[in-house]
Amino acid sequence: MIPRRLLPLATGVLLALSATPAAAQRPEVVKLRFEGAESFGRAELESAIMTRATRCSNPVYSFNICLLGWGRDEVYLDLRELEPDALRLRVFYYERGFRDATVGVDTLARGENAVEVVFRIDEGRPVRVAEVEVAGAPESLAGRPLPLRPGEPFDVLAYESSRDTLLARLRNTGFARAQVLLGYMISADDPYAASVQYEVVPGTPARFGEVAVVGTEEASPELVHRMLTFREGDRYDRSALLESQRNLYSLQIFRHAEVQADLAAEPDSLVPVVVEVAEGPMHRVRLGGGFNDVECVNVEGRWASRNFRGEGRRLEVRGRLGNLLMDPCRDWLGAGTVAHDSLTGLVSLDFTQPWFFGPRNRFGVGLFAERRSVPGVFFRRAVGGYVSVGRSLDEQSAITLAFRPEQTQLDAEGELFFCVNFVACAIEDVTVLQEPHWLAPLTLSLSMDRTDAVFAPSRGFVLRADVEHAGPYTLSDFAYTRLFAEGSAYKGRAQGVVLATRLRGGIAWPHHGSAGTETVRINPQKRFFAGGANSVRGLDQYRLGPTVLGIDAVPWLVATPAADPAGSGPAPDEAAGCTVASVNDGSCDASPLRDGLFDLRPAGGEVLLEGNVELRFPLPLWGGKLRGAAFVDAGQVWTNPEAVALGEIVTTPGLGLRYYSPVGPIRIDAGFDTQGPRSLPVLATEVEPCIRGESGCVEVGGPPRQQLRNTDDVVTLARAVEYGTPLSAVDSWGDFFRRVTFHFSIGQAF
Repeated sequence: MIPRRLLPLATGVLLALSATPAAAQRPEVVKLRFEGAESFGRAELESAIMTRATRCSNPVYSFNICLLGWGRDEVYLDLRELEPDALRLRVFYYERGFRDATVGVDTLARGENAVEVVFRIDEGRPVRVAEVEVAGAPESLAGRPLPLRPGEPFDVLAYESSRDTLLARLRNTGFARAQVLLGYMISADDPYAASVQYEVVPGTPARFGEVAVVGTEEASPELVHRMLTFREGDRYDRSALLESQRNLYSLQIFRHAEVQADLAAEPDSLVPVVVEVAEGPMHRVRLGGGFNDVECVNVEGRWASRNFRGEGRRLEVRGRLGNLLMDPCRDWLGAGTVAHDSLTGLVSLDFTQPWFFGPRNRFGVGLFAERRSVPGVFFRRAVGGYVSVGRSLDEQSAITLAFRPEQTQLDAEGELFFCVNFVACAIEDVTVLQEPHWLAPLTLSLSMDRTDAVFAPSRGFVLRADVEHAGPYTLSDFAYTRLFAEGSAYKGRAQGVVLATRLRGGIAWPHHGSAGTETVRINPQKRFFAGGANSVRGLDQYRLGPTVLGIDAVPWLVATPAADPAGSGPAPDEAAGCTVASVNDGSCDASPLRDGLFDLRPAGGEVLLEGNVELRFPLPLWGGKLRGAAFVDAGQVWTNPEAVALGEIVTTPGLGLRYYSPVGPIRIDAGFDTQGPRSLPVLATEVEPCIRGESGCVEVGGPPRQQLRNTDDVVTLARAVEYGTPLSAVDSWGDFFRRVTFHFSIGQAF
């Protein structure tokens, strides 16, 4: 006999045990259908009910296939929820004006132990808004549209939202204590027409009263007052309270900031305001480092004062060093992978004044010195500074005008790669790039962010546009106009799937600059490049668009097909067999050489067009922190506007994985290169005789044998080379994976 005090527990256990076999026999819901639904989409209707259908939590759900059996969310029929769900749908329709709607529910067998749930909906005739009357509103608000509009179904949500809209408009135009009464009438003569009335009680027009600041320690109360968008005596505006609060947070010196109006104070024509803040650390020090195949070991440090000499001014000193431990790095990565032996680095000093003729404006000034390597493109030395004025348009939008003069020179990494005619030009033009010149553009930038998250947005959009101009009157030796625009959009789907898209493009026009720089057209630092982890991912960094092939004449061009007794140098079937004279005059034919012997170098261009489509989906591993991606990237870079041909756009599909770590998504992408053969110009080193033992001197097979070495001069060979293979030639896994490019990085691609 069971003791009385244990009877409830025993009963619960017996019920659970008896329910388990029954649950196991419940049929699986394989499909959910809404029959007769015309006014609302499936997603809206599903959100109103409890019943769900089995689905996959990845993008192949639309094909009813679960990736490797992962992510299958099985749902079994619960008969107890069917009738309540039908009632929920009736309420859903009723609230949106369809008061005669009826809903029935059926289950249809779809195989052994599987059903389809069908909600049969008769929407009926909706009640529509005949008129919307707003009484008592000030003239300044009269005639402005509301969410609830005549002719549309009488949606209760829009009905209440219209009241909130009226209240917001009143409280943003001085009526701090305004009230709005609402009502509607449906006559018996016409039960499908609703007359809606809003009665506005504006109250006494009010102005801001005394502003009290609480919680400041190191920051001054005057700083808080300056960041407010209103002053004592201004007309009351509730939106000004929210904007002032955002301004205080933007200083980055307050952990908490709250701007509250005291609506209970007397008299009702004045509204006192209390600003309560809590300060955070006023100084920050950051140290970091990393390793990559571009700069080997690199270290970075920052020191920032967030309240420099009071008033919220920000001073930041930053230092960075790269190309550290070059010898072991070269041994590990390979001698040909490191572009330069020299240290790279940056030293910068940045000052920001947060209040500049108004709380929305910021003034910035800075100085910097930099040595930077862009592998295969250029090695840059620069000293300069900038002056900028920015204005916040709203919480997530800003416009900035900046002037950035810098004296810059480029190392001759690949010498002639930056010029116009197949990126090859006269030696005197190369000298222009090697000598120090002033580059001083004036830039106007607009940014707008309407996404719901920083690292992994699921809805919204981002826009960015830059207009850049430089000329003699901006003290720039290089004269040009450059336009760039980029837009990304994100749309969330069911089960955490997100469709992300991006379109970016740019164009640059050269103008007449200072004497000696016109032949360069656009400075290489201002050219457009594409390809890489955040671009077209089927190619390596900057490898899309105008490119040239570089090669050392010794030993690949001048070695003859004679065997090398020493066993060094090219094999007999690898050398081009050109003479010294044919190399130096450019008549040498390098086409017999295999692709792997050439160094593919980007040159950049004056026109960019690029698009990306990526489907991001969760994977049921590591607690939901692992996500997958399927993407298609497309784009091209053209030498100049006259060369644009949309048929040359390259498309690269791929797959990726993202692990959501505390520092952001750690990303691995694999893109497939679909490019076919391309006719590319070849730049080769000139050759000169030398004496055995001299630096760079190599014995080349004959007969007769010669002692030769490469010079520092470059010659453009007269005949281009067909580089690459047709896509149809991919007939093995080895060929396939040679076309796959892997990228490892932190953060989303866009």
